[in-house]
Amino acid sequence: MRFYSKHHQFYCGIDLHARTMYVCIIDHEGTVLTHRNMPATAETLADVLQPYREDLVLAVECIFNWYWVADLCARIGVEFVLDHALYMKAIHGGKGKNDKIGNVHLKWAFSEAACLFLRRNVHTKYYHKRLISKYGNAKALSIIAQKLGRTVYSMLKRRTPFDPKRFFETVG
Repeated sequence: MRFYSKHHQFYCGIDLHARTMYVCIIDHEGTVLTHRNMPATAETLADVLQPYREDLVLAVECIFNWYWVADLCARIGVEFVLDHALYMKAIHGGKGKNDKIGNVHLKWAFSEAACLFLRRNVHTKYYHKRLISKYGNAKALSIIAQKLGRTVYSMLKRRTPFDPKRFFETVG
């Protein structure tokens, strides 16, 4: 693996989401110059980068929607670095970068368990319908799978059996 090692006057890290982005710009001494959440648009980002464009490098994690940032950087002459979230330093004040860590096998297993749980439990069917109206079918099933995963973890940690009353008490 190769790491970016060029030196610049200013460094910008962006935690990019679908509708928002968290932008942090520091100088070469580590002084924070900009540190804020803003809409994820090319216009807002160009405005924020304007004072630092002369010697700036911008880094963003390699998630699904980074293309427009790369295009903007090419257009305004800013060096662009695409990197994996686990290899980037935390963008805002010691934030843990664990949103790309997960066990695909556990995710699959709990997704299967959620399907089985949904087929055989009336309370889960009611909960699932409520989630579908709010998030859609796929996300609703993922939420149930995550809840099952947290429940199993808690059961193993505390060495307690499954308690349906406790599982559904937070469902409301």
